[in-house]
Amino acid sequence: MSGHGHAPILGPHAGAQLPPESSQGSGGSEPARGFADAGAKRAETRQRKPERQRAGEPKGATCMSLDRLLPLLVCPACRVPLRGEPVGATLACAQCQATYPIHDGVAILLTEASRSMLAAGREPDPSAGRRQPRWRAGLKKWVQAVSPGGMGCDPGQEPRIRSMIRNLGDGAAILDLGSGGRWWGPTVITMDIDWLPHVCLVGDGHRLPFGDDTLDGVICTGVLEHVDDAEVVTREIWRVTRPGGLIYVAVPFMQGYHPATGTHQDFRRLTHIGLQRLLSTFEQLDFGVSGGPSASLAWILREYLALLFFDGGRGYSLAYLMAGWLTCWMPVLDRWLSRRHKAHRIACGFYLVGRKPSGGAHGGSPASKPSEPRLGNATPSLRFPRPAS
Repeated sequence: MSGHGHAPILGPHAGAQLPPESSQGSGGSEPARGFADAGAKRAETRQRKPERQRAGEPKGATCMSLDRLLPLLVCPACRVPLRGEPVGATLACAQCQATYPIHDGVAILLTEASRSMLAAGREPDPSAGRRQPRWRAGLKKWVQAVSPGGMGCDPGQEPRIRSMIRNLGDGAAILDLGSGGRWWGPTVITMDIDWLPHVCLVGDGHRLPFGDDTLDGVICTGVLEHVDDAEVVTREIWRVTRPGGLIYVAVPFMQGYHPATGTHQDFRRLTHIGLQRLLSTFEQLDFGVSGGPSASLAWILREYLALLFFDGGRGYSLAYLMAGWLTCWMPVLDRWLSRRHKAHRIACGFYLVGRKPSGGAHGGSPASKPSEPRLGNATPSLRFPRPAS
């Protein structure tokens, strides 16, 4: 998930197309007329439904409505509360005069700087402008359907996150930063850099559009390796989390290069010490391996076997798929290996559950020492001493 300091978060769907821009305001864009007309009709329906389900969302999933989000939102450029009606076309900042469009009830809270950095990180699409044969699109869907699951799998991650959500309670405001296709429930605000059907809010992790100390929890998994400046993003997470609020952060360690879709953005890996130091302002409640040594080996073998026979093209893709089936059983061994004391040396990744100390201002100060874990885990976790500041 440094360089410039203000590149946007790029989730797994970073190749999705954002709505078109216009010259109105320093932070927003105006939708195309057909887009706006369709959105106006859907807005009438949303007035009768505080929560809505859009095409592409998991069955029964409802995205948090903008009228519930609006009290939490600020201008990402100057951090002044935004004004506007949730059923209108834009949100506006009274201080810097920036305007931000609303498409199908989703606010696009990106500054011009965020949009520029997002565009700079895109990879050119060789198929752009070419009509894809129907059989090829069908074949691609079939391959995706039969392809084995993610190599950096952590079966304990979902139970840990759901445990955190339960601990925070039904009325909590929880952000899933770089959510992609995930949906945790109606209390979780799904935010990504791309305008996707299951995203409640489009925004940049370097400029979170939330006020200081407004969120009860933040989820951030598989994101920090893709962002331009992980320290800036973690400072933003600290700023928007209220004292006593919880965070769940997971990062890769022994994983191959995996840029977000449609981009070349994959910048870093973190050791167990690196993740603890990056989040040292939070009180550590739980820490451990997220995907063990076997998941790391499966990842490397899958890439290696495909590369051994092909240098790219369709042959490589087919070999990669077949190698995935040959290695997909290996992460099962991590139910045993992840308990080993030295598992962190070649772990696939790490996770940390933290809490912002009560009374901590949004500026932050390092926490003194980790406390005993308080959240239930589906799999045993390794705990390491916090590195000296």
